[in-house]
Amino acid sequence: MKKNRLIMLVATIAAAILLVAAFPGRQAAEAPNVDWGKRLTEAANQAGVAVQTDQMFTMERDGVRFTGGVIDGFETTPATDLPGGIDYAFGYLSVPDAGIQEDFYTFRVSTPGQPRLGDNTGTVELIDRNGNIAHRFESAIEVSSLTVPANPAAPQSVMTGSLDVDAQFQRIFIGIWVRCPNGMWVCVEITIDFHGF
Repeated sequence: MKKNRLIMLVATIAAAILLVAAFPGRQAAEAPNVDWGKRLTEAANQAGVAVQTDQMFTMERDGVRFTGGVIDGFETTPATDLPGGIDYAFGYLSVPDAGIQEDFYTFRVSTPGQPRLGDNTGTVELIDRNGNIAHRFESAIEVSSLTVPANPAAPQSVMTGSLDVDAQFQRIFIGIWVRCPNGMWVCVEITIDFHGF
């Protein structure tokens, strides 16, 4: 009986070593005691924005991490401001081996012209701590009202998302959605090619 347990223990350790070796370049997750609300607030203050940490959203998988929140004031910004760009979210993004430096970014959404009711195509830019555009992604924007509704359906924006890794095609798919009572739903989907599996 002891021999069987020893064999099982050795097999389990060997399997764990093989799993670690199968995913080179992937970093270990942050310690669970990291206060992301505090880190997000401090970084947002340095960037000159206030972020809603009570609705903070986090996702993490295979070394990829996003933690973010909606910027205060987005709820009172009309869709007609989109052509000039709207800073709508702030967050920490870490994507190993994909050219995105792990850091805190301001998410700025814009449209090439005045938006219309319904589906619109726009751009989301990641603004780094120096105020420079670090990355630019295409974005889908759904507009249900061009003005801020007098009686919004909800008092606050909601951020959600998804994170999928496709090892076969060596791609990471990151989706971040913000639904806001100001009449906008901003969706940015980031597809990143990587090498490492």
